[in-house]
Order: sequence, then C-alpha cells, then structure tokens
Amino acid sequence: SCESVTSGQVLCQTEDAGPPDDGAAGAGGTTGTGGAAGVTGAAGATGTAGATGTAGTTGTAGTTGTAGTGGGNTPFSMACSSLASGMIGGGESVSSLATAELTGTTDMWTDYVELSPGTRIVCNYNLPSGVSAGGVSSMALQINFRGPAKAAQLWTWEVLDTTTGSWVSLGDNGFAADWVWTMHTYAFPAPLARYFSGTTLQIRYGTTSNVDASDVDQMLITGTH
Repeated sequence: SCESVTSGQVLCQTEDAGPPDDGAAGAGGTTGTGGAAGVTGAAGATGTAGATGTAGTTGTAGTTGTAGTGGGNTPFSMACSSLASGMIGGGESVSSLATAELTGTTDMWTDYVELSPGTRIVCNYNLPSGVSAGGVSSMALQINFRGPAKAAQLWTWEVLDTTTGSWVSLGDNGFAADWVWTMHTYAFPAPLARYFSGTTLQIRYGTTSNVDASDVDQMLITGTH
C-alpha cells in the first residue's frame, strides 16, 4: 500500500506476500538401469594329463652258481688197518705204522715193520666214518724210512687206481740217507676218488731187488675233506 507523507513523497510498502505456494513436486528422475554384469569368462580347458610312463620290466634274476667240487679243509687220517698181501717180520704189527717214533739209527724192532729183500706188502686203508671218497679234497702219505740209499737199492710206494687196476707211483727212497731214519711226505696226484673201492684204499710198498732189507716206521695217510 502507498501513503502520502509530508514531504510529498509517496511511500509504498510492499506487503509480505507470504511464502509462495508450493508447486506440485516434480516427478523424480527414473533410476538408471544398472549396467549389465560382465560375462564370466569361460574357464580354460583342463590340460590333458601326460600319459603314465610304462614301468621297466623286472630284470631276470641271475642263476645260482654251481658249488665248486671238493675244496674242503677238515682234516682226517688213515692208518694201515691190515695187510692185503705180503709178509712182515715176526712179532711186528702194521699198527706201528700209524706214528713216527724213531730217529737217527735207533733200532727198536717193535716200533717198525721190516721187509725182506725182493718183497712187497699191500696195506689196506679205510676212510673214517662220515668221509666219502668223492668228498676227499687232498691226501698225502707220510713216511719214516730206514734202509739202503736209492743208489744201492730202489724201494717204492704206490697207490692202486681202482678204475684201471694199475698202480700209480707216489715216490721212492731217493729222499733217504743210507740206513738213517728219514721222514718224507708224498702227495697223491688227482683225481683222488679213483683210489677208493667203496671206502678202502691200498698202498703197495716194496722192492724187486734182492740187495737188502728195509724198515719203515710210519706209513700214514693224511688228508682233508
């Protein structure tokens, strides 16, 4: 409203129109459509497993070696058990041939066996219980001899080969001094099983010469099996 004041001015006062009427509310904007979710990537193809290697074949086991023949080292001995042929001095025994008892020029007639000139004896020897001919790995004949030197008269020791019926030489009195007790050992030539008939072996000792007699204090076989 306006009114005239003394100064002739007209003053107008604007009336408070009051708060404007609320207009109708604008419609809200539509909610934006959400972006489409990204496509899940396809999983990579599973790799093919490598082929399992073929196991190597098991090697063939080696064959068991054949055991060697003989070669045993258990000792045994055989003494003359009896005479198969020949004669010894009266009152003497082949049992005295098991051990060497005499040395030098000692003359104890009950401890040795005496052979007359031009004679031979054959002694039987038997394997001990539990020893087989095929299991014998070594043998030797131990001798204690007194008699003429070889140059004066030949005395020999032989073993019977039962497979041929022949006598195999073991040695002679070439090792001995003239009428002095002398010890010596002769090894049996292989193969050894040929000397046995069952469990019995034979040794022949003697001479074909008529020069002199001889004495023997030991004729013992030792061996291993």
